[in-house]
Amino acid sequence: MKYFLFALALSGAFSSCINEDLSNCAAGDTRVYFNYTLPKAGSYGIVPDSVKQLQLFVFDMGGNLVTEQTDTAPKLSPDYYMEVKALLPGQYKFVAWGNVAGRQYSFTGLTKSSSGQLDQMTVDLQDIGDGSCNDQLHPLFYATHADAAETIVADKSQRIQLQMVEDTYKINVTVMGMDSLSAADNAYQAEISDNNGNYKFDNSIAPCAEFNYIQPMAAKPATHLYRLDASLSVLQLAASRKHPVLSIRNESTKALLFQDNLVELILAANEVGAAINFTNTHDFNIIYMMNESSSMSVVLYINGWKVVRQNVIM
Repeated sequence: MKYFLFALALSGAFSSCINEDLSNCAAGDTRVYFNYTLPKAGSYGIVPDSVKQLQLFVFDMGGNLVTEQTDTAPKLSPDYYMEVKALLPGQYKFVAWGNVAGRQYSFTGLTKSSSGQLDQMTVDLQDIGDGSCNDQLHPLFYATHADAAETIVADKSQRIQLQMVEDTYKINVTVMGMDSLSAADNAYQAEISDNNGNYKFDNSIAPCAEFNYIQPMAAKPATHLYRLDASLSVLQLAASRKHPVLSIRNESTKALLFQDNLVELILAANEVGAAINFTNTHDFNIIYMMNESSSMSVVLYINGWKVVRQNVIM
């Protein structure tokens, strides 16, 4: 009789869960997949092997962190997923970050003693307290869903799709036509000043003090003259953000060789036929052609497109 009563009670619990109030009934497993664009000839895409680590965050609609998990060795592919178990029915916000590990990036607002709030958590670039970033940055990735929320249903396994984007860009800078004395006897550096080191969990830029991305420019013989080369990795660029400024200067004297607004400079290529935007292009090759006969105009090539800039330092 005891076994019969226990079975009856258990049956009643499941009946209540299935047929009546489902709010306290855990859903089935939720599989979170990642959509991304692969590289093709002549076009940008995310290289799966560049995503070395993934952290997935699930928030309720009050902005409270419900669960977080990390994959330290993801194998990104159309079949790859991260699994979230036993979410209660309701609406949730799913956010993932890629490569926030090591010393370059960190989370703010997530500690062992705090579960985290969506509107208080950020991803921050580290080691810029002195106003400079001298690292070649690891790629930083962000992913979320298109809708404002995903609805989790009780007693049902579900598939969630997150769209992944990259937040890092590569700026390759070359100066052609330096005479040997100027290039070989002086050390030059390329700088990009910006205030884009911190990111909210909607991938918008959070408040950040201005700092400089800095890389030395290596002098190399080129026919009878010299060339200077540098490669800088930077965080988010956008057509609507005209803040970043590119400078080339003498390391010792700090004298400027060239300075211009980076975004305006890149988009100037569209005026002569290019179709550059900061979604489909993440690598930029900027080549300056020295012309000592004119201090008012500079001839440049932006990803192969010839551009003339007026009233810049050169």
